[in-house]
Amino acid sequence: MTAPLPNLRAKRERRRAQHERQLKLWRKSGKRGHGRAARRAAHAIAVLTKLIRKAFRRIDWNGNEPVKGRQIRKAARVALSVPGVYVTSTTGGTHSATSYHYQGRAIDFGSDDYTNNSEAQAQARLSDKFGDGYFTELFGPADWYVKNGNRSPGTFPAHHDHLHLAI
Repeated sequence: MTAPLPNLRAKRERRRAQHERQLKLWRKSGKRGHGRAARRAAHAIAVLTKLIRKAFRRIDWNGNEPVKGRQIRKAARVALSVPGVYVTSTTGGTHSATSYHYQGRAIDFGSDDYTNNSEAQAQARLSDKFGDGYFTELFGPADWYVKNGNRSPGTFPAHHDHLHLAI
């Protein structure tokens, strides 16, 4: 599931805010003797900032084989930014013989939301962020889909219960 990464990020953000508050108080006090502690707090802030950025770049593949390619990873991060959405398939699983999954160019996403609103929201967010021309395939539960960069009305067959993207 995707819970550990957001929880870790939130914990690091809380710790960074705590260090920033302490550093601000030390600098405001103007007293001598806080130099070493202030330097340590500033270093901790820098390290936590770097870790927070790194955690955002990291993708929880949910036990699936990670896909390579900067474009598809960017799209995956956007889809995973919707609460409750997680990766269900990358290069494995059962797909059509000509599927982009076997080339490492496709990802399927699911959620525990039985109404599939999370997947539809992720589909809309991907289209808004990148535009339809970015995707070779963008199928999901929304009332539209993208095939070869062109949007069409309706739901693509057998994709009403999950989100599929291929680049």
